[in-house]
Amino acid sequence: MRKCKQAARSFLAATLTMILFAGCQKSPDTEIVHNKDFDNMIEQAENTEASTTEVQEVAADYDKYQTDFEDTGMHVKVHVDAQVDIPQTEKLSILRVKQKKIDQVFADQVQTYFFGDQTLYEGKVLGQTLKSEWSLDSINNNNEWMEEIKNSNAYTAEQKDALIAELEESNRKTLEEYEKAPETFSIQGTETDRQFHSIADLYAAHPDDDYYSWQNSFDDANAEIIYEINDAKNGHYQSIYIQNNDNYGNMLKYRSSKAGYYDVGHSVMGIDPYCKIDEDYRFATAGTASSYVHPIEAGTENDSFLEKTTISEAEAKELAETFLKDMGLTEYAFYNGGLVKERLDTRNAAELKDANHGQDVYRSVYAFRYQRCIDGVFVNNDGGSKIVDEFRGDSYVKKIWDAENIAIFVNDDGIVGFDYLIPLEVTETVVDQSALKNFDEIKDVFEQMIVTTNAAMDDEQYTYIDINNVKLRYSRISEPDNFDTGILVPVWDFTGTRTDVSGEEEKDIVLLSINAIDGTVIDKDLGY
Repeated sequence: MRKCKQAARSFLAATLTMILFAGCQKSPDTEIVHNKDFDNMIEQAENTEASTTEVQEVAADYDKYQTDFEDTGMHVKVHVDAQVDIPQTEKLSILRVKQKKIDQVFADQVQTYFFGDQTLYEGKVLGQTLKSEWSLDSINNNNEWMEEIKNSNAYTAEQKDALIAELEESNRKTLEEYEKAPETFSIQGTETDRQFHSIADLYAAHPDDDYYSWQNSFDDANAEIIYEINDAKNGHYQSIYIQNNDNYGNMLKYRSSKAGYYDVGHSVMGIDPYCKIDEDYRFATAGTASSYVHPIEAGTENDSFLEKTTISEAEAKELAETFLKDMGLTEYAFYNGGLVKERLDTRNAAELKDANHGQDVYRSVYAFRYQRCIDGVFVNNDGGSKIVDEFRGDSYVKKIWDAENIAIFVNDDGIVGFDYLIPLEVTETVVDQSALKNFDEIKDVFEQMIVTTNAAMDDEQYTYIDINNVKLRYSRISEPDNFDTGILVPVWDFTGTRTDVSGEEEKDIVLLSINAIDGTVIDKDLGY
């Protein structure tokens, strides 16, 4: 049995988009695929006479689930030897949620914790390109191209004039940018007030600023940010980015390093944040400027690291959890983590790499992941983001609602990284104590649909599915016709390894997610 406060033994992280191969493969004609009706799910959740509400009873006969089967028509072989993981809770509910806005009070609290009374400066200055960092190779290439055009018979005189004029204009703009580039990195004159500022206002005030122009392109009139760095006179290069964005998520990212500034100010969610410690992985905190993290081989815990961690895991975890308590984030529980090596993806990373004979530079650090825990049950959306990417009439709409997560990085200097990503707010209890299908029914759904959703397109080779864990927990699904709210429902997540026809493995992923109330298969990208 697993509780929220227990350490995770495995970690799920990947995005699986389930494709029902309509027209190419057979699909069971049952309510598993059809009849995914929100009102019907609520009715079933409230029907305590037809199904039990006793969480511990739904899989009473299944401490382990073991089976082997294959489908020769769809070329899928399935091996299941899985722990059936039931949370120690008296009830599972249906809860309505929305994204929680990061308010100024919380922003002030975090800034005070990490920066004290330091003067802070605009983080966008990290985007400065110094003269020494500029390359004028494009001008030389353009000049060579112009000579080729002049001597070519492939163009008319008119075409030559137009092409050469275009290349000359490109050279002029490059030289203009080069001349404007500063000789040295400077933060002077960019002091901040530590307050949220509207992207629309910042862009209106600085229409020629590339950073604000980029931010404004995400088309959210309500978007606001705080993006700051310190002056590093305390020996630590500190940066923080806080964002409220209706289309791409509300989040906070903080980094500190003795090696240089992390450019955390490019945080548009679009990939799942995750952390696996059993193999190489990326601890992704969205878009760009992520931290790249890998497990540390035994015996090399503090070898060849620019910044070393010698404190114990217990000490590091105590720091992380005291911090969460101080920040009022008491609804989150430890999911997993451990000592890792983190690539120093700082502004001066190229210099560090050059000094290390072309090799990436790392520091050792503890990386801990925390997830929301409700009545002893984790809320987990690994492998799924709600995405709208379509034309609606004449308007193009793109929105992403990614998974909620907290990640904390700790080394001998204390907390050197904090990611607070896509926080949720529970707004309503839809069903307080939901009825649940028995696991016998759920496993029947699994055995039908795991084949359909992984059918091999090859006439000879097989897809191999190896399930090693089955977890009952909460997951967020979409509300009908509403992007801004979601529903937390109990789901059965079947996790393990998928090996495709070419032999490529995807490990520790959610291979199938089944609604524990009505037994329908959940496509986490679509949200239901």
